[in-house]
Amino acid sequence: MEPLADAVPELSAADVAAAGRRLPARFRCRLHLEGAGPGSRAAVATVLVEDVLRLLPGRRLTARVRLEPGRPESGRPEPGLAAVPAVAVLKLFLGPGARRYCAREARGAALVTAAGVQNPALRGRVAGAPGETVAARGLLFEYVDGARPLSDDDSGEFLGAVTALARLHAAGAVHRDPHLENFLLRPGAGVGGDAGLWLVDGDGVRRAARRGNLRQAASLANLARLSAERPPQADVELPRVYRAYAAARGWAGGAAAQTEAVRALTRLTRRQRRARVRRYLAKAQRDCTEFHCSRTWRHYLVCQRGFCGPELARFVDDPDAGFRNAQVLKAGNSATVVRLHLQGRPVVVKRYNQKNAWQALKRAVRPVARFRRAWLNGQRLSFLGIPTARPLALLEQRFGPLRGRAYLIMEDLGDVDLGAEVAARGLDEARLEQVVRLFQGLAAAGLTHGDTKISNFLVTPRGVSLVDLDALRPSRAGQAKDRRRFLANFDADPALRRRCAAAFAAAGLDT
Repeated sequence: MEPLADAVPELSAADVAAAGRRLPARFRCRLHLEGAGPGSRAAVATVLVEDVLRLLPGRRLTARVRLEPGRPESGRPEPGLAAVPAVAVLKLFLGPGARRYCAREARGAALVTAAGVQNPALRGRVAGAPGETVAARGLLFEYVDGARPLSDDDSGEFLGAVTALARLHAAGAVHRDPHLENFLLRPGAGVGGDAGLWLVDGDGVRRAARRGNLRQAASLANLARLSAERPPQADVELPRVYRAYAAARGWAGGAAAQTEAVRALTRLTRRQRRARVRRYLAKAQRDCTEFHCSRTWRHYLVCQRGFCGPELARFVDDPDAGFRNAQVLKAGNSATVVRLHLQGRPVVVKRYNQKNAWQALKRAVRPVARFRRAWLNGQRLSFLGIPTARPLALLEQRFGPLRGRAYLIMEDLGDVDLGAEVAARGLDEARLEQVVRLFQGLAAAGLTHGDTKISNFLVTPRGVSLVDLDALRPSRAGQAKDRRRFLANFDADPALRRRCAAAFAAAGLDT
């Protein structure tokens, strides 16, 4: 076991709670630990926090830790801790609800185990040292080395998560927070079953109100919550998802019953996804784990937390200074678009100009200003996995309730649009497929773009991305019009237009 370095600070539970997001990258904390194995007893242990996995400031810390059991006065190993591994995952709850949340986490983990779903074993319980001013309770779980969370692209492995959820339901439990990061995939795991998956975060697992296995309506609702974690384009796989779930539950039924169940699952999945988007967009306008937000009499700033830094702070103080030597991409009356460098990376900044005082008054009374809508729409598409130039920051200059100029800072995806590529090399099948998938994503998400001219489709190494989101809105009414406007880009080339129309039709997209 490697020794703890003297340079690593030691924090009490109260220090961890008070630090908020400013926790050191590595620190040690002394806790009272009770091993979970036979013959174990209460002991004092020092934990070295090596990697913070999740953090809810002042309330919850999840981290990979290394344990150094021993008496502080002698340094000799404390007996009875054989069940506690040297490396573990610590889930530490802080504050008035620490005991209750810790107990709920332990109950959820026990339900997962009882359902026959693989999850990290509980190895020990911890509490803060005597005399702590902040309540602290925690659990030590087995660390699954090399595991990674499921991603949107893990189509076959996702069926393993579906099977695991079915086992929970059969045992009379539900998962209230079944996001993909709660399913860990072991290296070298097979595809399709749940043998390679570990379910973590027992906090969201609860026993259903009705004893026994879950009924179909409640089961489909919880399955829809899991399915809504994937991008809208993945909804085409819902029939396969339902078949895997029904097989795990042993459900039988004719073709008509299965078709109706898939329709119900599709409706529920879309409803759950809309609710997820609403919650996420609310977070995208306030200070939270992912976003930094500050409000003063003179400005409103929200940005990706990883984009915060001294260069952004200087930009906020004098945003137009950066425009003086920037590459101008568009100079219009309503907006000016430039390319510059911020926080060590190229970005595109769209300045929403203010024409007069009357416009400032209109922006003050409008429920969502145009630039705020663009910020939210960029976050919406990124959250849904629909390719776009993700907004990094939004600065609104203000005088109290009156809004002045606004600056939307976005990822720089280059300046090669689809029209330029088609003119130079034509439209190959791979690129056309990317365009179709993009429109499929909009259709499944129930979104209308409003301006699908070809210059709003940028070609990047990752594929085709959709930009200029000021007019994008949740609506299905204008989706066919979006596709017709895209086809109109090729009016001068009837053969290419027919080819694109046929690709839309083959994907079930009417024009």
